[in-house]
Amino acid sequence: MEDYYQILGVSSNASQEEIKKAFHRLARRFHPDVAGSHKKNDDHFKKITESYQILSDADQRRHYDIKRIVRTTAESPKTHVKEAVDFAFQGFSEFLNDLLFKDTTQTSEIPKQGPHVETQVTVSFAEAYLGCQKSLQFKVPRVCSDCKGKGWPPKHPPQKCPECHGAKVRLAKGPLPFKRSCKRCNGIGQIQTQVCRRCNGSCLFTETETIEIEIPPGVNHETRLCLAKKGGSGFHGGERGDLLVQVTVEPDARFMRHGNDLKVTAPISMSELLLGTQIRVLIPGDELSMRVPAGADLGQSFRLRNKGFASVNKGNRGDLYVTLKLILPPQIPDSAIPLLKALAKIVPGF
Repeated sequence: MEDYYQILGVSSNASQEEIKKAFHRLARRFHPDVAGSHKKNDDHFKKITESYQILSDADQRRHYDIKRIVRTTAESPKTHVKEAVDFAFQGFSEFLNDLLFKDTTQTSEIPKQGPHVETQVTVSFAEAYLGCQKSLQFKVPRVCSDCKGKGWPPKHPPQKCPECHGAKVRLAKGPLPFKRSCKRCNGIGQIQTQVCRRCNGSCLFTETETIEIEIPPGVNHETRLCLAKKGGSGFHGGERGDLLVQVTVEPDARFMRHGNDLKVTAPISMSELLLGTQIRVLIPGDELSMRVPAGADLGQSFRLRNKGFASVNKGNRGDLYVTLKLILPPQIPDSAIPLLKALAKIVPGF
């Protein structure tokens, strides 16, 4: 008897969400399109799919748990007696009611949301400041078009189980007869004789999709954007999963970001610093004019309100901080030296 919990790498009390996440992680890793198609990998992939089919269905999982506890207790009663006792008391009345009275022959295909897909996009510093459109190419699981998400070839559908004849359960003999899941078909009612060649029975097939996405102004490094219903296809009519896009912002040596504030260094000459002037300040995608008063200090920062990064989804903006950097001439003509000496005598601290 296969240990489906061990195959998926989850505990026996794992939630449905944990089981689903484990299945999608392993399915991506061992899918023939990724890991290559060979017998050992194909067999393991089939076990992963079979484990998820059983554990994701509440009725099948309950019957499997019963068989698992009984089997493990019989093989090693001292080790598993506590697990058997815990299981017996956990929801015993619900279990007994299902076992004796519930009609397990009727099941429905419940719509399930498709898997979420993660990818990444790289933008420049200017694109993060201004916002932009990006063409994004990513791999996404789709319901297999060959088998329509069934897992078997259309010309070779599953056969009715010869043991339960499609009833999914059998009547156990004894002083108190009760229904139990059919061992031959694991309570499915059908025996699958062949698997779809395209998806190898996983019901999914990976395709490459290209879409245009909006990068909002002010997006930060390692921000995760969520695009609803752009992920993997849903099952049984369920909605698509979400597309999660992690944004990488390339640095720019001319600028620095601190929160939503933008910091930049502006060059200024000695005469402009002493006399005051109007300077140009370059920011991504634009050029601003700023007044520097006479006698401004080197290293002094000037604040321009609402010229920083936009706050994503909030509407307000950060500020721009401009720091002055003195630029000296590379060479001073001999004729200017007497003038500078005279100026140094006249102007203290020059």
